Amino acid sequence: HVQFANNVDFGSSPEGTRRTELMADAFSAYFMTHKRGSAMNWKRVQQFLKVFFDIGDCAFSNDGHHGTPNQRMKAAGFGYQLATDAQKQGKILSSQEFITLFDQALPGLVAPDAN
Repeated sequence: HVQFANNVDFGSSPEGTRRTELMADAFSAYFMTHKRGSAMNWKRVQQFLKVFFDIGDCAFSNDGHHGTPNQRMKAAGFGYQLATDAQKQGKILSSQEFITLFDQALPGLVAPDAN
């Protein structure tokens, strides 16, 4: 709903679907973590988002690609960290601010993990 209300381009490509799905994961973690949302700690957020991790996929060329399990958890971690940082500043990010920050972080979220 937040994405539609902000005219987020969903695109019709695997990359477009992955972007919007990872953004939704990040939004979820932000809301669940922020004290003005569900005020859950990271352990509880991780338990909830394990469902998203479990349905991550590696169908990179499929238009319904949702992101790999690791990408989905990285997106959730991004949302969690934004909420944690915002709380320290006594701030609630607007959805547009969140989207801008997410799009800036997206290349790092989808980059393969270094070993």
